[in-house]
Amino acid sequence: MTPSDFNLASEHFKKFRSSCMPEALVTLYMTQDCASIAYECIYEFIDSLKSETLTPIYALLVSEFISSLEEDVEHDDDLYVFCRSSLGAMIESVGIVMCNDGAENLLSLNDIFQFVIEIASELCTELAKTVGSTEYSGLSFPLVHDFTAYIVPVCNVLRPLMHDDTGEAECYRGTIE
Repeated sequence: MTPSDFNLASEHFKKFRSSCMPEALVTLYMTQDCASIAYECIYEFIDSLKSETLTPIYALLVSEFISSLEEDVEHDDDLYVFCRSSLGAMIESVGIVMCNDGAENLLSLNDIFQFVIEIASELCTELAKTVGSTEYSGLSFPLVHDFTAYIVPVCNVLRPLMHDDTGEAECYRGTIE
């Protein structure tokens, strides 16, 4: 894939985004009459985003779907969980950046940190259910996998800050504030 292909895909993404297509599909998902059709459309669309060379663009697109969904559904909604898991798999392969400064085609730590918190909270809830219980059914493998998919890129971004003299730590502080 050439840089011009990536730039073209980026332009198509911007057009798709400006047409409010993710929001429109989520709106359909929220209506009783069209929920199953919209679910299948969103699911199949995201599931078809397999090209590794365009994964950074696709991750931004999946992030748009999640942003639209989180306004209207609970975090245990099947479509929300599918989108969040898909995004985790994408950033697991391409990584994230510390800040959005000059990296408009990549997700940043700030963009995905909420998912680390959500998944960690779900894991803690599952673990708490096992305290004092004689029946341990184990943690949900997909949940553990999702946590790993998110936490590894976060650790990769934060690791250099341990010995940072470049000012990137300041950018990180600004991002989380």
